[in-house]
Amino acid sequence: DKTKFGKSSYVTGDITGQYKFTDHITGFAGLYNLANTAFVEMANYGVMYPARGRYIMGGVTYNF
Repeated sequence: DKTKFGKSSYVTGDITGQYKFTDHITGFAGLYNLANTAFVEMANYGVMYPARGRYIMGGVTYNF
């Protein structure tokens, strides 16, 4: 629905990266939906959920 979720067609872009600090510790970060585009995600049975706007995610992983 263009009145609630923006255009009927869209383009999004993401940038992600990771860095290996040691043999066991890795850090990662990502910037998602760079254009801050409004769109919906379709679930089963035609249920629609609005997608997030622009957001950043990051973290650290430790491998044993």
